[in-house]
Amino acid sequence: YSNKKYADKARLLSNQARDKAPYYKHSKIGYNYRMNNITAAVGCAQMESLSSKIAQRRDNFQYYRENLEGLPGFSFLNEAHQSYSNRWLSNILINLKQARKDL
Repeated sequence: YSNKKYADKARLLSNQARDKAPYYKHSKIGYNYRMNNITAAVGCAQMESLSSKIAQRRDNFQYYRENLEGLPGFSFLNEAHQSYSNRWLSNILINLKQARKDL
């Protein structure tokens, strides 16, 4: 496949897969993920504080790990090799048979 073919397909899908027809005809399932100006402005503003939000999430995860990891039945998932998790979701593995009393 050439890059033009991929670009044409992406363009088709991003326009709700509307076919070139004088009426609204859709032969494939397409999407409309474009955002309005207000949503884009909010997203840009939030990017300015992204680093501090990620740092806080990582601190929260570390707090959970330090205070819960020693309890029977509690364990944590490590970051994959050569990765940096934003820790937006703190995953804790709990063996309920061992941890029910602690919960």
